[in-house]
Amino acid sequence: MTAEEVYELALSYVFERKRQDKEYLDFFPLFLNTVMQEALAYENMLRRKSGSIALAIAPRITAEQMNEELDFSESLCRVALPYGVAAFYCQDDGDSYRAADYRNRFIIALQEAVTAVDGANVGDIEDAYSYGAALDN
Repeated sequence: MTAEEVYELALSYVFERKRQDKEYLDFFPLFLNTVMQEALAYENMLRRKSGSIALAIAPRITAEQMNEELDFSESLCRVALPYGVAAFYCQDDGDSYRAADYRNRFIIALQEAVTAVDGANVGDIEDAYSYGAALDN
C-alpha cells in the first residue's frame, strides 16, 4: 500500500475529501511516521512470523514519497495506520471522543493484525504441578 492510500482511508474516517484540507495533507506524513513507529513492534512480530528481517526503526515518509509503496505490512496499512492518523486529525479538530475512539481502534487493529496470522494456538495443557494426583491416593 502507498502512503497516499493510507491518507485516503484516514480521510474517510473524518469525512474529508482528498486534498480539500491543506493542513490534513501537510501534517499527514508526520502523523503517519508517528503511528508507524508506534506500530513497529507489531510490524516486527508479523515479520518474524513470516521469516522476514525485523526493522530497527520504522520507515520515514515525506510528502514527496506519498505514492511510493510503504515497507510495512498490508494488514497494518489497511486498517491500523488509518485509524491512528484519524485519531490525530480528530484530536486536532478538538473532538476528543472520536480521537479516543479511533485511538482505541488503532490499538485493537494492531493486536488483531498479529493474532490473525496464526490465530490462537490451542493445544493440550500439561498439569505441571500434579495437584489433583495427590487427592486420588
